[in-house]
Amino acid sequence: MLREALDDRNNLFLNQTLDTTRTGLALAERYALGGRDALILACFLAPSISYLQTFDKALLMLERVVYGRRILKIRSP
Repeated sequence: MLREALDDRNNLFLNQTLDTTRTGLALAERYALGGRDALILACFLAPSISYLQTFDKALLMLERVVYGRRILKIRSP
């Protein structure tokens, strides 16, 4: 299963940087998120990705996240 996820070209792997961590902390505070969800969103906001597909109900309830001029839309697959 993990091998399939790594080989699937539809999956995107991003690195966490100091800036990403700071963004995650800000998102956690602003949207009352746990650390893991906040860092996931921060990783997607950093390179200005337009949307995130997830099954996570807490993230889906947000519908979108705004950080500065960056907007991340959240939707189910």
